[in-house]
Amino acid sequence: LQPLYRTGDVVCGPKSVGRHVDNHIGEDCIIRLTTGEQVIRTLHRGSSAGRYTLRSLNRNVEDIEGASVDWVAPIQMIFRGQT
Repeated sequence: LQPLYRTGDVVCGPKSVGRHVDNHIGEDCIIRLTTGEQVIRTLHRGSSAGRYTLRSLNRNVEDIEGASVDWVAPIQMIFRGQT
């Protein structure tokens, strides 16, 4: 089963930086881009070294290609919100 994240949920996981980011290819992660934006996406290799494709969990939202990331945190816990 693939997890479903809803508005009001709190998700968390340990941060990975640098070369350890590649260990989380294919996982759902909290991702902080070098622009400061934070997203929840599935991490995939990009077309060049040090760049990633961030696949959206929602098929109606476009993927982010060629992203430069500051850090990733693979989602390990989900606390369901009350909304």
